[in-house]
Amino acid sequence: MDLRARGLEKGVEDLARETALKVMETVSERTPVDTGRARAGWRISLGTATGGRPRGEARAVADGFRIGLPGGLFLTNDVEYIVFLENGHSQQAPAGFVRQGLEAGRAFIKSRSGTIFRAV
Repeated sequence: MDLRARGLEKGVEDLARETALKVMETVSERTPVDTGRARAGWRISLGTATGGRPRGEARAVADGFRIGLPGGLFLTNDVEYIVFLENGHSQQAPAGFVRQGLEAGRAFIKSRSGTIFRAV
């Protein structure tokens, strides 16, 4: 593989990891806390889903939200009431905090994608 192709591949991998961390950080910070179980329940992975079984709408939000990463970004939470929190049933956080975290990931990709191509 040529040096430029390896540089591009590494840049994409780095961007994927950084984006996953950004999404995880944003969603975790915005998850309402009572016992801390919902916040601690988040798992994020690239390529394949790991961790808990994604529930209901929280999974639908993540599955339906393409943020441009090869192989996909999987956000899961096995807490049975995560869907209710995402729908705004807590006064601590507005509805859609998962969606907002994924949008932060999309914005991060847009802001950083040009740097990959300039570096190659």
